[in-house]
Amino acid sequence: MGSMPFTYLGLPLGTTKPSVQDFSPLLNRIERKMSGFSRLLSYDGRLILVNAILSALPTFYMCSLKIPPQVVRQIDVYRKHCLWSKGDINRKGSRLVAWETTCKPKNHGGLDIIDIEKQNDALLMKHLNSFYNHHDLPWVNLTWSKLYSNSQTPPQARCPVGSFWWKDLLKLFTPLKNLIKCDPSRGNTDLFWSGSWSPLPLKEKYPHLFSFSKKPKCSIRYFLDNELEANFSLPLSSQATEQLAMLLETELDRPWDESTTDIWSYSSGNATFSSKATYKFLIGVTKASPLFSWVWKSSNPRKHKFFFYFLLRDRLNTTNLLRRKHMHLDDYSYVLCNTGCEETSFHLFFE
Repeated sequence: MGSMPFTYLGLPLGTTKPSVQDFSPLLNRIERKMSGFSRLLSYDGRLILVNAILSALPTFYMCSLKIPPQVVRQIDVYRKHCLWSKGDINRKGSRLVAWETTCKPKNHGGLDIIDIEKQNDALLMKHLNSFYNHHDLPWVNLTWSKLYSNSQTPPQARCPVGSFWWKDLLKLFTPLKNLIKCDPSRGNTDLFWSGSWSPLPLKEKYPHLFSFSKKPKCSIRYFLDNELEANFSLPLSSQATEQLAMLLETELDRPWDESTTDIWSYSSGNATFSSKATYKFLIGVTKASPLFSWVWKSSNPRKHKFFFYFLLRDRLNTTNLLRRKHMHLDDYSYVLCNTGCEETSFHLFFE
């Protein structure tokens, strides 16, 4: 006999949302991993340690739970100190590149460090994929039968109902809908006026008709099951009447089958959900010099790659950089560095 909350398979389990204290075992494990031999590693070794161990430890939690922002910030603190301070938490002022920049891919000017928050969202979106495609899972069948049996879609709810876990998942539908599109057959999983089942949302394609709508966030199935009086405020204008006739002839002139389920596919052409592709979409694209891609693809030793990366980022202690830090320099020499694409003058300081 016991009581909630308790730990099940290493995860905090209870009827309420886990607190920050429930993630303390995870934070303790990460803190223990960054002490000791990390001081003996180079930048390359510490980068591998951050990505292969420190960033991988929360993965099991992120597959099931939305990690609180306080925990994410603390994990980032540990990873920052491991990369820049050699594991010394008390050391300050050693960060050479902004953390947001290091989380970008290498060809975008970063170090390809995993963004914990976006990785968490990408891993949780697989549950939304299972829900909208009606996978044969107990929680999917239970959610559809208990919460959305009235032909309403989850994004329509003003105040989401269900557990804390389900409410956290519904918040991820907004970024996910930019990746997926619906091929409706039953029509109970997508919105009629603003859904992705039409190349152009119907509210933009038929603006006059949409202005008479009583249910601007109704599902496709709700629109099909109800009469004209339930969907629109009558009487309709002449323009709205023309658009209604066009809507019935073009958009709704297709087979509808209530015994089947809607199919959600991905704009990238993938048949199945990919957390990796979703993470890349959430990270976005940042314009950067092609030199960054050239540096990391070259056959130079990795410590040389890091040197040139800091050189391109202007993070080496050159004379120009030291002067910007208000340091007084008496003797210096100018060295012209030819990068292959452009000539940049770097003021290198020599003792």
